[in-house]
Order: sequence, then structure tokens, then C-alpha cells
Amino acid sequence: MSNYFNELPKNDHIKTSDIFSGWTNIYSIIKKETLKKSMIVAIDGDYSTNWDLYNQKLNLIFKDQKIKILNFKKCIHSYKKINGYFLDYLSDKDKLFGKITKKNINNLINKNNLKQYENNFLKILHSNKFNYIICIGTGIGNLNISKYFNLLFYSNLTRQESISSMSEGSKIGKTQTISPNAFYYHIFPIMEKYQNKLIKNIDYYINFNNNNFPIIISNHNLNKIINASTQIPIKFNPLYEPGIWGGQWLRKKRKLKLPNCSIGLELIAQEQSLIFKFNNKRLE
Repeated sequence: MSNYFNELPKNDHIKTSDIFSGWTNIYSIIKKETLKKSMIVAIDGDYSTNWDLYNQKLNLIFKDQKIKILNFKKCIHSYKKINGYFLDYLSDKDKLFGKITKKNINNLINKNNLKQYENNFLKILHSNKFNYIICIGTGIGNLNISKYFNLLFYSNLTRQESISSMSEGSKIGKTQTISPNAFYYHIFPIMEKYQNKLIKNIDYYINFNNNNFPIIISNHNLNKIINASTQIPIKFNPLYEPGIWGGQWLRKKRKLKLPNCSIGLELIAQEQSLIFKFNNKRLE
């Protein structure tokens, strides 16, 4: 069991040189794609994305350029407000269950702050003072100003990463059994619908590993990976949870850094992500 469990199926459908990692490669991609004097770049992404880190790193790698970064974070409702909506309209007060929302991405956006953001963008755009205008934040690909974007990235988190670390840095849970239902019945369904709508329009996909490190592939290569996954063995990232007793056998077999592991699950669609291996590179 322990000899083969951690083996990942190899994917030869794209070259490792087509997978870029690190912040400097975001800069290199944007520079390569620049076709005119000024470039408008958008980085959309998961609700829990650490947009403050994006803001910091982009300012650092573009420090020698005339750049303006517009963070959409303040236009997204806080988790407190979203959870309040869930409790009022989708919860039956059960600890584990609720009603699945029918809302869309607009339900996560603060309409009052949105207008100010779009007006500020247009003002900066028409000033002609910057070589790069970079808009970052959840939902920006859905705005009216998206028609001005020259390049669109989508920064994604796994569900485990999304519910274990939010952009504000507050840890709110690990898995469904101990996590707020606002994610499972409201945030996740909204983001799934939005991602399905947006994904065909993106230029690059970012696997934002651990909410702090970007692994980047083109949308073309992302589609190649998805198509190839129907032809080769696939591997899901296992889910482990400690319990109140026992769990030493599984902890030793899987070499887990947990006090114990009473629960080991191979496939829960709501929790787990696919893992792909490309020689020495890994994408989740």
C-alpha cells in the first residue's frame, strides 16, 4: 500500500517548459504579451484569494515600471456579511446542512463600492500616465470595464485552501464537518457558476498554491490537461482528519504530520482536487 499510494500518474500532454512558477514569471508573461505602449491586465480569482499579497508582489516585480494596481477587494462583501446572508436565507439552523443558493457573483459584490472602483479605473485609464494598469480581485472579469482588459488571468485555490485561509488571514475551518456552511451552500456554488462562465475567456490560469505561490499555465494548455485527464489515470488529493481517539495506523502508513488520523477519504467531490504531475512539476 505505502509503496504505490503516493505515486502520481504522469501526464505527457504538455511540456514542463509550458508550466511557469513564481512571481517573476507573471511579470515575464505580461511583458511578452505587451503589444502596445500601455497594457491593462486583470487577475480574477477565488473568493478567499490573498489579494493583499498579490498587491505587494506585483508592486515589487513591477517597481521599475509606471504601474497602477487597483485592488477590487473592498468591493467584495466580507465573510461576516455573507455568513449573515446565509443564516438569514439559506440556513435551517442545522450544523451541517443548508439550502444551496441560486445567487450569482453579483451577490458577493458591494454595489456602492463598485461604482467608485469603475469610475476610478476610467479616470486612471484616460490619464495616460501608466504603462501598466493591473486590476486584481474576485469578480472583476464580470464588470463592465472588462472590455478594456488586454490580458486576463484566473487565480484559483483548492477548496481545502479556500476554507482554511481567507484573504483576511482568519482561519475558519478545514473541512465540511467543522467548517461554516456559508462556503458550501453559498460561496462555492456562486464561484462554480462564475468560473464555468469565465474560464473560456481567460488567457492564463494560476494555481495559487497554498494561497501564496503562483503556478501558471496558458488557457490552451489548461484545456489540453483537462482533455487528457479523460484518457489517463487520475489522482485526487486525499483528505485526512484527526479524531478524538485512534488513528495511529493510518498516520504511520501515510506518514502524516497529525496527532492521529481517524478519517482518511479518497474522494469527496466537495472537498478534493485533482493532482497532475509533469516530470518534476505538479499542478493541483
